[in-house]
Amino acid sequence: MIRDSVFILDPLPAGVLALAALVLAGALVLTRRGLARTSPGRRLVLLGLRVLACAWLFFLLLQPTWLQRRLSPLRGRLAIVVDESESMSLADGGSSRRERVRRLLDAQAAALSDLQRRFDLEGYRFSDRLSPAPLEDLARAANGPATDILSALQQLAAARTAERPLSGVVLISDGADNARLFGAAGREGLPPAARDALEALGAPLNAIGVGEGGGVDLSVQRVTADDFAFVRNAVRLEVEVSYAGPEPVEVPLILSDAGQTLAATRVVLSGGESRRVTLSFLPDQVGDRVLDVSVPVLPGERTTANNRRRWLLKVIRDKLRVLHVVGRPSWDVRFLREALRQNPNLDLISFYILRTPQDAPGVSEDELSLIPFPVDKLFDEELRGFDAVIFQNFDYRPYQVGFFLDGIARYVEEGGALWMIGGEQSFGAGGYARTPLANVLPVRLGDGDDREVQEFSAQPTAAGMTHPIGERIDWRELPPLGSFHRARGLAPGAVALLAHPFETVDGAAAPLLAVRSVGRGRSAALLTDSAWRWRFWLIGRGGNAEPYTRLVEQVLRWLTRDPKMEPLELEAERGGSRPGEPLRLSLRARGAPANARARLEIQDAAGATVHAAEIALDESGRGEMAWPAPAGGAFRARATLAAPDGAVQTAETALIVEEEGPERSRPEPRPDLLRALAARGGGVFEDIERADLAAVALRDEPAFRVEDATRALWLEQFWPAGLLGALWFAEWWLRRRWGFA
Repeated sequence: MIRDSVFILDPLPAGVLALAALVLAGALVLTRRGLARTSPGRRLVLLGLRVLACAWLFFLLLQPTWLQRRLSPLRGRLAIVVDESESMSLADGGSSRRERVRRLLDAQAAALSDLQRRFDLEGYRFSDRLSPAPLEDLARAANGPATDILSALQQLAAARTAERPLSGVVLISDGADNARLFGAAGREGLPPAARDALEALGAPLNAIGVGEGGGVDLSVQRVTADDFAFVRNAVRLEVEVSYAGPEPVEVPLILSDAGQTLAATRVVLSGGESRRVTLSFLPDQVGDRVLDVSVPVLPGERTTANNRRRWLLKVIRDKLRVLHVVGRPSWDVRFLREALRQNPNLDLISFYILRTPQDAPGVSEDELSLIPFPVDKLFDEELRGFDAVIFQNFDYRPYQVGFFLDGIARYVEEGGALWMIGGEQSFGAGGYARTPLANVLPVRLGDGDDREVQEFSAQPTAAGMTHPIGERIDWRELPPLGSFHRARGLAPGAVALLAHPFETVDGAAAPLLAVRSVGRGRSAALLTDSAWRWRFWLIGRGGNAEPYTRLVEQVLRWLTRDPKMEPLELEAERGGSRPGEPLRLSLRARGAPANARARLEIQDAAGATVHAAEIALDESGRGEMAWPAPAGGAFRARATLAAPDGAVQTAETALIVEEEGPERSRPEPRPDLLRALAARGGGVFEDIERADLAAVALRDEPAFRVEDATRALWLEQFWPAGLLGALWFAEWWLRRRWGFA
């Protein structure tokens, strides 16, 4: 135990002191004026006494105090802070950076023991955050998701108190910071936040660098792109490519989707150079897509984990672009076109065929108001620019469209949509039975005129009652129709949603509205040209056109694979996950019975199943599951559910489990950053191969804790007041002696 005395001032409030100073100054001014006619010697003595008395009084107002303290010495703290981020697991010279740190701590056991006699040694590990750990447990792992040196220093400084002073800090790291100090210590030096953190430590910061520079590393550092895009609108992305190596290289940079190259360019890089490159492509389908940006692996690369980057792009529609081709005007055409034009989510291109190539008006083309039908432009050049094509009462034969029917069928199989609507020139009556288009329609066509005129009310099938196209449509309220096309039955895989109430085909009700998935696309057939009654008659009877408008909208949404129109909807949590962390998926099934169970399979990029499970659905048709510990990579999840009618419903979504984070993309050691931190922090920097913990810079000043203290205020003692009285008495006595009082 140590005793000492400290002289302190405990002044009155500033306002009181200011008032006292003014009063005392006024007293001195009056004293000087009162002595104006006396001799200089006497004036100097009297004025001096008055100044001494006023100064002593003001000093007493500052409340001088003797503080008698009883102190106990404090041991300083020496913090050993070890980087355990993932970059420390990389190998340099045959052993990992983590292993080299562990060897250093083991080899410096004697130095640590000596330091422990003088200081309290405290171990800390850090990656994206700081946490205490025993010294023997440090450098046993290297799996942290990031390196944030500044955050570690700030947390260490925040834990410092007067009773727990820091005597020094030893930071052992590769310096590969990928947080706020990324790129720091260059021309601009350390940022202000780093300088403040070093000052707040109140002790020298020593740094030991781990990892060897040099070598070869080609990496995709960063991809800047939106998470969503509009179909058939150019997507631009900015890619930052970095290279470390002795010789310049020229490498390809490739953007791909499921192995298919979407864009590519070549990049020339010198050692230590980063370059930003812009790539673009045109997505042609909606849905989630896993895109891959990659550069080749060079011989002798330090790590290959940063040679590619993946991200999930959600492709959506801005507006549906629909091509509507009509053979001749009719009530059915008029009401369909009106419903299409009123939909703000549609971009409609509509053609009425009022003139055939055989028409010979006898004048030049320039003098005609009716342009020739642009067959080549529509069905060759711009076909894939449309989301859906509608053929309504259209005879293809007079316009040489037959040459393009094979291309239209391929357009459907490759992801397009076709809707054929009845009329005198549609289906079999339009000569489509033996064309390539018949292979993608949902009904089998017969040769010749298959259109029949009769009155009947369409009846929904069991599938039609639960299909998304029929949602919120009361079929019983719809007026009767006046015609239908007698097809030969449903095509393979097709589903009838509406059927004739009494006409049959192959023992089943004749289809009236049928749909089908063909390859990656879809088709629909409405085998009547009197659906306009569903709009016209309802309005005439005081109702509204909502059922007809809704049917048109929902057919187009289903054809173009609107996710909200699918029987099954499978979604994964946005943003993906890291390897080993659970990834949650949710499933919604429309019309599924209570307690139904769906099968979920997750496949990797090679098509191999890596996880399978069942999802139990609740009464609302919803269910969830967690993929417990996925490995890194790109995957597709596929859910299947047996519908009540026996059909198998499916839904898919793309998944990304992050293969590498910033630790793998930017693993280069940063001795320059560590050296700058040590220089600013008043410590020393040394490479791990030459490091000696006995030689680190420390603040060796003794620190104490005050056990108790006794205060002796001067104003509470006699002699300060006696001295003040003596000064005033001396001035009064001299004034009387010299005749001033």
